[in-house]
Amino acid sequence: MWKVLVLLSMLAAVQASAGWRPAVVDSSAARPVPSDIPSDRIVGGDVASPGQFPHQVGVWVYLDYSSNPAFCGGSILTKNVVVTAAHCAQPGQRFRLVFGAHEIHNETGPVVVRHSVKKLVHERYRDDGVYSNDIALLYFDEPLVFNERIRPIKLPTNERALYYNAKVTMSGWGLLSSSEREVAPVLHFVQSRVVTNLYCRARFFFQAVNPTNICVSGWWAKGTCQGDSGGPLVVYDAAGEPTLVGITSFGVSFGCQLSWPDVFTRVSSYLQWIPAGIASFKAQDVDWRSVRAMSGEPAVLLQHIMDVEMEGLDYADTLTSRVGDTRSANTRIVTGDEAEPHQFPFQVGMLIADPDGGKFFCGGSLLTTTWVLTAAHCADPGMYFDVILGAHRIREHEPSQQRFKVTKTATTVVVHPDWDPDKTVNDIALVRLPQPCTLNEYVKLTRIPSPERASATLWNKNATMSGWGKPSDSAESISPVLRYVMTRIVSNYYCNFRYMFLLIRDTNICASGFSGKSTCNVRKPSILISVEIVIAALLRRRVVRGAAAQGDSGGPLTIPDDDGEPTQVGITSFGVALGCEKYWPPAFTRVTSYLDWIHKTVGSGWSDTSKLGPLPATSNSSIW
Repeated sequence: MWKVLVLLSMLAAVQASAGWRPAVVDSSAARPVPSDIPSDRIVGGDVASPGQFPHQVGVWVYLDYSSNPAFCGGSILTKNVVVTAAHCAQPGQRFRLVFGAHEIHNETGPVVVRHSVKKLVHERYRDDGVYSNDIALLYFDEPLVFNERIRPIKLPTNERALYYNAKVTMSGWGLLSSSEREVAPVLHFVQSRVVTNLYCRARFFFQAVNPTNICVSGWWAKGTCQGDSGGPLVVYDAAGEPTLVGITSFGVSFGCQLSWPDVFTRVSSYLQWIPAGIASFKAQDVDWRSVRAMSGEPAVLLQHIMDVEMEGLDYADTLTSRVGDTRSANTRIVTGDEAEPHQFPFQVGMLIADPDGGKFFCGGSLLTTTWVLTAAHCADPGMYFDVILGAHRIREHEPSQQRFKVTKTATTVVVHPDWDPDKTVNDIALVRLPQPCTLNEYVKLTRIPSPERASATLWNKNATMSGWGKPSDSAESISPVLRYVMTRIVSNYYCNFRYMFLLIRDTNICASGFSGKSTCNVRKPSILISVEIVIAALLRRRVVRGAAAQGDSGGPLTIPDDDGEPTQVGITSFGVALGCEKYWPPAFTRVTSYLDWIHKTVGSGWSDTSKLGPLPATSNSSIW
């Protein structure tokens, strides 16, 4: 792998004359490593037991169809995807992946071989000597069958974990010493400790180590070297299960046994990029002919709460938050958990009829005693609204319920003036009740953030979605009881990447969708002309004017306040129209982007302003 050229006594002269360069070695006597491929190897280690590292992959890298291959390592993520280093994948034209091996040249017995020509190198990978974002994915069509010798490895869950002083294990078939010229015939491993990035940067003269790297000590001449690039750096939990925390990246070029730190790509820095990349491979397999043949409107917005697990992609069993609390990550709930009765007293259900008599279902939240907050795509086509407060079993007339009938006029249903159904922009509306509701233990106001914190991103916050939407693609109707699912807020950059940079704006907020929690839709796009429009139509959603299209659009996305009470930060807006079980991040209208419009609409300009309840931002403590 690429080695940082460092001369301790004459650093400036070396930098001026050579800068950074790769170390060129032979991967075996018969298979020379071309100078185009950097590499790394295990030194000072021990022979692994057969099957000790079932996630380990041997990666033969072919620069073209005539050259001898170079050698790298990798790790199994799913039945079809391996993660490795970008500096291994970028120059490769095709890849030969070896799974379940102990002797790398013996491909009999439990060994499985796959061939790959599909790769995804991180879009910000730099090969100019810094080697930032040194991560890549390799995809193969024929899925693996997992067994004792072939298993995926878990990913971290805490994006901020430093792992300082953690005991870690490196493994691979790399060269066993600087004097070797062949990859090791059997799998080796070595154990070491994580060191701070500050120490690591100092050892590299503050020139090559970034926050997206993680370093191990290299003390006692134990570490990586040529042949192991792209291989795994793992930590083991109390149950002995490994978690992938690093991908072998680079070290110093003047020898492998010099007790210098080894540098790895920090996997926790790419927890959003990895599932997005896996999804992009699946998106490449979409049959556009079948997409164009689909019937119905170009997009669908009405959603339902569900839980999706990305097949084969696993995460560590515990989540450690920024404040140090540990939570179980095993909260995947295929159809959502049933809420406790009146667990979400601000939740509103609305049965809406359009002028043609078609009916659909949406969610909402009680903003004041006379105003309901919902999505524009719900309110815009509606003419008659049955608004239900205090419900748990939405189809029944429970004693706790308060029901109101609203007929659409200019003053009873207020859609944002800049609502654009084609672009799904400004997807927010207010519905005014004919008289104030009664607040009690079953019916309470939602809490919205204070204007002072309107610019907060809320990235990585725990969040909750709730509603009566359909629990699966195959469900015939909405859920009879209120359900909810917990997830995390993701960055808008990641969300925009997942939507091909077509739809996500600053006025949106997104939930992850990749750790098992998502929202969903029910109909497919219509016949469209160009692939670009087809893609956009797959991602956009509009209100559905039919009884079959019922869900949670317009419902609340909340995060907990310091006192444990929920504060609403989003309104369910859109997702992909490919189906519910697609682990895609659902998009919401960002409430903080519309605080001025909400206050203006609710607090002034109406004939019965005196009857309005106080806005939650002032009647309740702010989340910040």
